[in-house]
Amino acid sequence: MFTKRFLTAFTFLAATSAMAAPNGKGHTHTAHSGQCEHSKDQFFTGHIHSINHFDFNEHNQEVAKTHTHADFMLNFTDRIGVFAGLKLEEDHSHGHEHGGGHDDEDHDDKYFEDHVLYIDQLYLDLVLVDDLSLQAGKMRIPVGFGLHEYPGYYGYEVQEEQMLLEKIAFNLKYAMNFDNGSVLTLDASTFFSDTALNESLINDRDGGDIDHEDGGPANTEDFSSYALGFRLDNLYFMSDEYIHEFVVLGGYAMQAEADYSDEHGDDEERFIIGGKYIFHYDENTRFSFMNETIDISSVGAESEYDMTVVNWGASFSYYNWRIGGTYTDYLQDHEESDEENNGRAIQASLGYFFDMGLGVEVGYQKMKEVGEEDDSEGPGISVSYVYEF
Repeated sequence: MFTKRFLTAFTFLAATSAMAAPNGKGHTHTAHSGQCEHSKDQFFTGHIHSINHFDFNEHNQEVAKTHTHADFMLNFTDRIGVFAGLKLEEDHSHGHEHGGGHDDEDHDDKYFEDHVLYIDQLYLDLVLVDDLSLQAGKMRIPVGFGLHEYPGYYGYEVQEEQMLLEKIAFNLKYAMNFDNGSVLTLDASTFFSDTALNESLINDRDGGDIDHEDGGPANTEDFSSYALGFRLDNLYFMSDEYIHEFVVLGGYAMQAEADYSDEHGDDEERFIIGGKYIFHYDENTRFSFMNETIDISSVGAESEYDMTVVNWGASFSYYNWRIGGTYTDYLQDHEESDEENNGRAIQASLGYFFDMGLGVEVGYQKMKEVGEEDDSEGPGISVSYVYEF
């Protein structure tokens, strides 16, 4: 326990102390793409990305919560580095077995009581040869869109519930740059759920620490789970005076059934396919449209419980103004399911994002959890900030 707390505290202090470092070009983090690429050209780089929500739900409860990352990259050479990231957020179940894992109806104020701080990622990044690298440690498995690529008020939440987070993994990454500027990335991972670095520095995570005995998909403490993914970025086409940009991705992941899953029966498998289209009217005006479909069999390693998740997203930006949102369907497929028990989520927002990293949005969300009869909905205000160093 002491070791876990020491590692968490050390990583947090190192990340926050970096705020005193001067700004540089060690990596790029754009609000439009939602992606952060850390370069190996500098010894130390990183960013802090904080999203803070102040919502009102249908019970007239005021709900305040944050979703904050503090990430940094320490490069010992141009081929060897360590990536570390902390996450401060409302405690909830990532990748809920049958849909979303957030619940805003239990408490009026979640900002202090229900938040946890823990190591989100901590891995070695090793360049083997040009275009080929190896990551080893705790990470997010790279299949599907990234955490902050979906637009709108709760775009990150839409994607977070479907990602494979907090895995101990080996990932082999191959990135090829083409003459036309496009980039093809191939990832191959083998992994299991983290049971060592998941303790929270503040408050306890729901249910306590994750143990091997808890079971669940990929909670095997061996490398019997694996994933394969591809992504093609920066695919541009010119039409008259306009630029058309495309992103295409896909993947497959198999999470092995845990030894302690007495009531479960099958390995969980998922197929992912997605794409994004971005229309560049000019350098200050753009429109994007995206879709990602995830077909999951044996959700949560439960036999004969299948589900398809269909995510749609769209955004329009004009200078520093941005409007966007998502619509998600959770479509069940098992003998006891019917259309009324499917889940749905919609969220949208309008915001202004200052050049210095501050953003303010007003938004609305409406969600129907899988298996629930009633919707939860309400408006809110979001204040975000991105700081790069």
